Amino acid sequence: MQDKRIIEERRIYKMKQKEIKKLNNKGITLIALVITIIVLLILAGVSIAMLTGENGILTQAQRAKEQTSVAEEKELIALAYNAAVTKKQSTDVEAKDLNDEFEASDVNAEASGNIIVYFKDTQRYYTVENGVVEGPTTEKPETALTLVAMFENGETCDKKDGTCTDETHLHIGDYVNYNPGTSGSYTSTGANTGMEQNGSGFPDEIKNQVFKVDNSTTWRVLGTEGEGSNKHILLVSGSPIKKETTSNDPYYYLYSAWGYKNAETELNNICAIYGKGKGAESARSLTAEDINKICGVTVVSETEIKPDGVSEDSSYGQTHSYTNQFANEDDFIAGTRSDFTKTSDAYYYSGDNSALVTATNKRLYDMIFYLSGNEQYKKEYWLASRGVGTVSGYCIFDVGAVFEGAAGPEGYYLFASDGNEDLRSYAVRPVVSLESNVSIDTIQKIEDQQEEDWSIYERTPI
Repeated sequence: MQDKRIIEERRIYKMKQKEIKKLNNKGITLIALVITIIVLLILAGVSIAMLTGENGILTQAQRAKEQTSVAEEKELIALAYNAAVTKKQSTDVEAKDLNDEFEASDVNAEASGNIIVYFKDTQRYYTVENGVVEGPTTEKPETALTLVAMFENGETCDKKDGTCTDETHLHIGDYVNYNPGTSGSYTSTGANTGMEQNGSGFPDEIKNQVFKVDNSTTWRVLGTEGEGSNKHILLVSGSPIKKETTSNDPYYYLYSAWGYKNAETELNNICAIYGKGKGAESARSLTAEDINKICGVTVVSETEIKPDGVSEDSSYGQTHSYTNQFANEDDFIAGTRSDFTKTSDAYYYSGDNSALVTATNKRLYDMIFYLSGNEQYKKEYWLASRGVGTVSGYCIFDVGAVFEGAAGPEGYYLFASDGNEDLRSYAVRPVVSLESNVSIDTIQKIEDQQEEDWSIYERTPI
């Protein structure tokens, strides 16, 4: 009996051990499952981050795709630009030129303005300047018009007399806010102007004439110079500039052959001090050619000026021979006489000549000739253009000027071939050439200004 009971107890113990083992096995399985799930979740999170995060595979793939697309669009623009340059034989490429190339190559893009390219499929914008492509942006760039573009816009306008209100137009005579700064000066010495040649007869401030930048000077549009991408806007001072003076005489004096010889260089050197302002490329003196362009005058040849009858100098184009006289300024200075022949290239014309463009535009007429009522001599200024006039007994050597309501490379001579010499004094009027890409953001158009009345000034009695 006892043995049976022992055997039964052992059997029950073994069964309990098996049940305990089973329970233990189940517990381990649940823990492993939980750990496995956690690991899988971690792996999934890492995988998703690698695929979709900021630096994820999918994000980088999308970014690479966009970068490739942008590069392709820039290349299409560059190809179109280069093709337009080749076709035009010029870098003066406009939006319409790119559109022609896009159409020919079946590119779904459109160029406009100055120059903005829009790709319709991707809705991206690019700007093009001198062949350089910038962008993209998702909003259309606001590009300021260049002054050259505004001037070209205004060429077909029928309100060039100051009544135009179109903000995209610029006309000859319009005032702008160019600021030449305050630095810069130039001294025109008596050795160059001839003012030292008369001993002590001339005052000291006329022997050495000093000009300094005056930033209160007003500025007006004179026109353009150059072609294509090298086209520049020219500005002219609204009033002539004054020399430094302790008297009431702001005029610039030139005398005899020395003044004639150096006039163009000296006038340009004086005016150059105004060419250092923001947006400026250089500055020089006003010339007869500048006035001719505005007035519609063309010097066709040595004997012909258009329109017919514009010249009021009957000697223009005439040839005369002279004996034992001074043939030029260097001979005059050296005292060398000779026999020679000269053909006249000096002329002048009145600002109110009915043949001139200015006769129909008082604003331009006043800007150039400064006639106001009966004050015929309100403002007179030099032109950096020389001329030689011929008559039967001698020839005269002139420096151009605007005076008494007329303009041209002839006025009252500085010296003559027969030995006579003279002194003249007019004001100086600078012209500033702006950089070709200067925009209206840099130099704004402003309302017309009231110019100073020069009738209050007097020339030094000599």
